[in-house]
Amino acid sequence: MGDVLSYELFPAVINMSVTASVVILFVLLARLPLKKAPKLFSYALWAVVLFRLLCPVSVTTGFSLLGLLDAPVTETTTHTTAVEYIPQNVVHTPDSGVKLPVPEVDQAVNEALPQGEEQTAADPLEVPAALAALTWLAGIGVMAAYSVVSLLRLRRRLAEAVPLRGNIYLADYIESPFVMGILRPKIYLPSSLPEQEQGYIILHEQHHIRRGDHIIKGLAFIALCVHWFNPLVWAAFILSSRDMEMSCDEAVVKKLGEGIRADYSASLLSFATGRRIIAGTPLAFGEGDTRSRVRNLANWKKPAFLVILTSAILCAVAAVCLLTNPEENPEGLPTLEQTYLAISSKGEDFDVGLKGCPRDRLIDCWGEPDDMLSGFWGDIWELTGLAEVIVYYDQDGLVEQIRVNDIENPELASAPTEPVLWTYSPMMSATWHAAFHFRFDLNYSHIEASCDNGMLWNPDAEGQPREKTLRFEAGEPVCWSPGIDGETLTDTAEAATIRFTVYDGGEILYTGVLEITRTGTENGQSFYEARLGGTYLLALRQNADNMGASLVLSDHAAIIAFSDLNHNRVNENIVVREVEPGMLYELTVEENGTEIWSTQASPAHAGWNTIMLCSDSEGDYLVQYLPAMFQGAGSYTCTVFSLEGGQETVKAEWSVDFALPVEETPEMARFAKEVGILLRNCSVLLSTEQGIVVDRPVSASSLPQIYPVRFDPEEIQAALDGTADAGKLTSNAAQFPDTALELVFASGAGGWETVLTLRPDGSFTGQYSDAEMGVSSTDFPNGTRYVSEFSGRFTDIQQISDYAWSMKLSELTTEREAEQTWIEGGVRYISAEPYGVTGGNTFILYAPGTPADELPADCRDWWPDAYQWRKGEIEQLEGWGLCNVETGQGFFTSWLS
Repeated sequence: MGDVLSYELFPAVINMSVTASVVILFVLLARLPLKKAPKLFSYALWAVVLFRLLCPVSVTTGFSLLGLLDAPVTETTTHTTAVEYIPQNVVHTPDSGVKLPVPEVDQAVNEALPQGEEQTAADPLEVPAALAALTWLAGIGVMAAYSVVSLLRLRRRLAEAVPLRGNIYLADYIESPFVMGILRPKIYLPSSLPEQEQGYIILHEQHHIRRGDHIIKGLAFIALCVHWFNPLVWAAFILSSRDMEMSCDEAVVKKLGEGIRADYSASLLSFATGRRIIAGTPLAFGEGDTRSRVRNLANWKKPAFLVILTSAILCAVAAVCLLTNPEENPEGLPTLEQTYLAISSKGEDFDVGLKGCPRDRLIDCWGEPDDMLSGFWGDIWELTGLAEVIVYYDQDGLVEQIRVNDIENPELASAPTEPVLWTYSPMMSATWHAAFHFRFDLNYSHIEASCDNGMLWNPDAEGQPREKTLRFEAGEPVCWSPGIDGETLTDTAEAATIRFTVYDGGEILYTGVLEITRTGTENGQSFYEARLGGTYLLALRQNADNMGASLVLSDHAAIIAFSDLNHNRVNENIVVREVEPGMLYELTVEENGTEIWSTQASPAHAGWNTIMLCSDSEGDYLVQYLPAMFQGAGSYTCTVFSLEGGQETVKAEWSVDFALPVEETPEMARFAKEVGILLRNCSVLLSTEQGIVVDRPVSASSLPQIYPVRFDPEEIQAALDGTADAGKLTSNAAQFPDTALELVFASGAGGWETVLTLRPDGSFTGQYSDAEMGVSSTDFPNGTRYVSEFSGRFTDIQQISDYAWSMKLSELTTEREAEQTWIEGGVRYISAEPYGVTGGNTFILYAPGTPADELPADCRDWWPDAYQWRKGEIEQLEGWGLCNVETGQGFFTSWLS
């Protein structure tokens, strides 16, 4: 019961109260043009407020005034909706948040609410919510108790009332007339009321009963008890009571004629000193606020037909617009502005209610996006030119994540949050006071720069040249002086743009723009700030001594490869940058600082993308691999292309479509074989496949999310979890060797090698040797050799697949301790650790016939037949292999075949 009260009932009451508050404000505004109209119309509008206070749901229309405030609407039944400013069970929602009508209040409240783990770990709202609910109930109890006590006291005063006629009674101990009762209402008049005035008053009270005011007043008091904490509800209760009485007064005057206004007003004035009893007694209400009523009667005149018609139309329109809920915005979604405010204040993990929303529906609500992310998996909406809302979709076109990006100056979007600062002091002798120094902490040969105002200066070059265009050699700072030719030393440029190009020999590495702006002058000094634009590879940093700035490599971008992808015999830069941290990455190919091709990738499902680099005798190529999975189907494509003329020139392409669950077809087998061979020879440049970000070069065959080609989602997940084929033994499972195996770990170039002899019981012996023939002296003219004689044992041997056994290295001893030296036969020997055996605890033994794809990538690189495997000539081990799991080093018997 407590949970229902705190988490469902009380939030529902708050939502009704907030909604009614908005309606009350609209009614107060609507009463202004109705000031000259009959009070019946003002009184009728309060019925809308009463409905909102007591009923949590309503029907929907496109005319609801609540839509002006973007009221959050949720569907309750097929035909009704509810306004939900505070979500149900907000106490236990991970992203607790409210959507209030006033944006400033909404933002302040949301910023104060706990979020995420802070909210779910300790439920910090649980106690405050329970206390608030109990306080609310206590308030209702106080109101109800006061009402009951007041009613009982009144009944005692009416115990000796005598009937006048019908349901009309005279009582001695009351000062003003009133109606009491719901099902059988009775009219009570003071015994002292003159007989000539009784007619007006009885007619007034009978009009109340005929109109059902006694029932409406009871409902209004119930609403007041429920919403006792809302001051606007108290105001509505008082004003609606006043309008009720005035409208009843007007009805009496209209029926009996204007001539009775004076006598009727006198009767009202006679009650002005009487004690009002309506407060706290919902079953009894009488004549209150006499002065306002008399003043209203004094100004009353029979209204013209046009006034009545206009008032009736206004009330009808207002009633429809205030009684109904808005359409769901129009799609039941937060606006673009609301989304921006919520995400920017609550963080990008906050769910504004759009997750899973179809793209088409979002566009219906927000309009067409201003831009689209490549691959059709994301849209960008600009907000007043100062910010943008970026929406990412999953493979089905449903909203997966939303980010916001504030842009102070789009041209300088790559600039740091704070500009670098410098003070120009021409009267001081030090060069850093006379010129803004920009040091390039990079590897380069020279820089060419130009400025449009002030002068570039190279104080480190011969003659210290000052020109609009200058060359700066490696290590020389690019210096800019704000002095204007022909003016005094203290006259300076207001702004300047420096364009620079960084070279490595004849090759362009970086280009960029430095925007310098004067922020003020004082006592002959000028104050400047500089921002970096036109590049995302570099970042501008303030030097610690504030005497200048440094340009360094950006933390969010890097040149990861150099390749001739357009086959013009000039290498291009391949750059990867993080556009949106953790969410959006971009790979670009640049030649001489100009972008010739780009693509984007995101860990969001619909943004998965893999770009690789491969080479053959014809040149360098890019490979785009897109193994897409949808609901019930898959579609894999792989394209090899060059960038001749800046355009994609396809060299080879594969594609296959299939249904899920997987039933392999000949087309799928051919795709897996041919693309698999290609992947063995590719380096991944950028990949977000399976939501795993790879943004630096790595062998494609080392990534289980990419290689080998897998069509079954469960197999892909098992490979990522490292559980593929674990424990699945068949009747074809190999047997552990029953004779000794001689395995070799070697460089393959006639240099070092480690030979390990493994016996069936897990024990082993071996030798390691490496020669440095060039390291010699008169004492050891035949060079130097590093050697190790070793032995040991593997234990805990377990077969983990048809082809593999895992083992633990439990013993390892060497004949000599490391670093011992001796000379023998003109050779200096140095004892060493057994290379390939040390550095790891877990080893895996692979039997002949093991698919090469199952070998760990690092270990496979030591396989002497790896070259043939990459060419597709062999697919499995022809001998035994032993892999040191921790170090990735491998021993193979095929070295000896």
